[in-house]
Parts: sequence; C-alpha cells; structure tokens
Amino acid sequence: MQIKTFETRTGRTIAIRADERLDWRVHNIFSQAVTLACSASQSLSDIVIDLRKTRLIRDSGLSMLSMLCKKTGLPREQIRLVNCSPEIRARLNASALAGTVRVM
Repeated sequence: MQIKTFETRTGRTIAIRADERLDWRVHNIFSQAVTLACSASQSLSDIVIDLRKTRLIRDSGLSMLSMLCKKTGLPREQIRLVNCSPEIRARLNASALAGTVRVM
C-alpha cells in the first residue's frame, strides 16, 4: 500500500494505492493514512483510494474505509474509490459505504 499527498488548487489530496487485499493486515499503514488525513483536515480537499490491484475486500477492510470517512469528516463527493473491478464495485455498493463514498 502506498500513500502520497499532493497540493491542488483546492487544497491537499491524499492518494492511497491499495494492494491486492484490503483487510486487517494493512491496518497499520491505513491508520497512518487516517492520521495524515486528520492532521491535514484544514486544507484537505479530497481522498482518492485506487483499488486497481485490489481483488479482495474483507469486512475489516470495509471497517477501515468507514473509519477513514468518519474521522476525516469529508462529504461523499470528496472521498473517491477509483479503478474498482466489477466484483469490488459490487461488494462496496452492497455495503454501508455506498452512501459515504463515491465508487468509480
């Protein structure tokens, strides 16, 4: 998993590139992303999570995404899950996250 931040004209963007699995095994690095997002909340404009490589999202992965959404307080339009496979998209849309993030 990789985490990058960069400045845009509207503020700071946090980009997270997930690995093949999104579950409890990546909790530490995902927690770092949450801490980074919360510390940048004054200028945080959006969060983009790239799921191109992700083939499996467990319930613990959904919980981590939910935690990120709640702690940052960003509206749905500003938290995007991109490059989702059809299987991952279906899993996300069937979860409680569907109303919290934009699945693209």
